[in-house]
Amino acid sequence: MNYIKYFALSSGLLFLLFAGWNLFWIQPVSGNLTRIGHLSERDFGWNADQPQVVVRENRAVSPDVVVLGDSFSVENLWQTVAMEESGMSFLSFQWKELDCLEAWIASLRKFYPSVRFVVMETLERIFLNRFTTIRPQPCQQPPMKPTRMTPGMTLSQRSWSVANILPDPFYAISATVNSFRPYLDRTVLGGAIVTPLIRADLFSNRRSDLLLFQRADLQKAQWNPEAIRQAAVNVQRLQQIAREQGISLIMLVVPDKSTAYARFLRTGSAPLSPTNLWDLLEEHGVHQVNFEKTLLPALSVSSDFYLPNDSHLSTRGYIFMGKAVADFLLNNPPD
Repeated sequence: MNYIKYFALSSGLLFLLFAGWNLFWIQPVSGNLTRIGHLSERDFGWNADQPQVVVRENRAVSPDVVVLGDSFSVENLWQTVAMEESGMSFLSFQWKELDCLEAWIASLRKFYPSVRFVVMETLERIFLNRFTTIRPQPCQQPPMKPTRMTPGMTLSQRSWSVANILPDPFYAISATVNSFRPYLDRTVLGGAIVTPLIRADLFSNRRSDLLLFQRADLQKAQWNPEAIRQAAVNVQRLQQIAREQGISLIMLVVPDKSTAYARFLRTGSAPLSPTNLWDLLEEHGVHQVNFEKTLLPALSVSSDFYLPNDSHLSTRGYIFMGKAVADFLLNNPPD
């Protein structure tokens, strides 16, 4: 009986020690990059306060702007800012629900007669997969449901959710070991990459001398220039289809984190595309919010533009994005 009590007491003590270690050293895991790289939020979690935005519901019966986006648009954050800045109504959809892009654009007026703009938002590293091959008409696109999201206020500080306090023991050991790595050069950690920076004021995390980005970013350095050009031609064709419906199609390519901070890398070269997507789209006459051109100056004067522990923008970055979109829409009415 004493043995059982001793075992229970020892197990409870070990659990408390493990929980305490996770809480104060690893810290609750909240970033997608810390998670896939087995890294601690103590090292990469953002510490500076972010502005707060009351995110609107994704609901508009008669939208002025229809958005087709990925994970950068799913929370309706930048769209909320763009609505407030432009006075226009937005309705957003997700790429993952799409079967036939050309048919969807051609049918927008049928479902939403009020629409004046369609904004196609995509992350840079997915651009080639989305636009190199487009299914020709007459493929069929059933009506899509708007993105489901929960309206509310964004966080001003990093979340300390109880659900994220206890990762598995393997994660905890890996994150602890990774905390003591020197990171003198580019280091691959699972699906994430850590590389040193020449500046330590671009992020607010404890290891702000390091950039954390997705390993998948490396793939774009191997892109075929001709395939990239064909993708731009396809976007140009989509723009013409929209124009025939009286709609202005706007491209919004969000730079990968590795592209955005390329000039701040201490060692090695950034995994850049052989062709600058934004310059190429401009050459083909594609209407776009050139986020790459406007983003770079903002990065050097504002910390945590992208989250240090995540591949996505911070609230501050999304506010910048929403204002850039609103400014473009107001100054470039449909043809």
